[in-house]
Amino acid sequence: ARNPGNQDNLIPAGTDYKDAADFHRELCRLLDEITKGNVEENVAWSVGRRHAKTAYLSNGYLCKNAAYRHKRYIVEISETTDVA
Repeated sequence: ARNPGNQDNLIPAGTDYKDAADFHRELCRLLDEITKGNVEENVAWSVGRRHAKTAYLSNGYLCKNAAYRHKRYIVEISETTDVA
């Protein structure tokens, strides 16, 4: 981890994209296609708890879009106050 003293790191030490589950790679490819404007329909993705959905979607994907200025405005909607 880039910040080893932080107990709340979203990506645990020793975790690498190469070791990610196949659905993470598929999800990242889908998110890239959405960002490029190649996907026009709504997308729903269902995965069980503790599969890093928040780390990928609410944190990583949104931060990437903001940092690289892919999106001008980002509004995150969540049913939980922790994520929103």
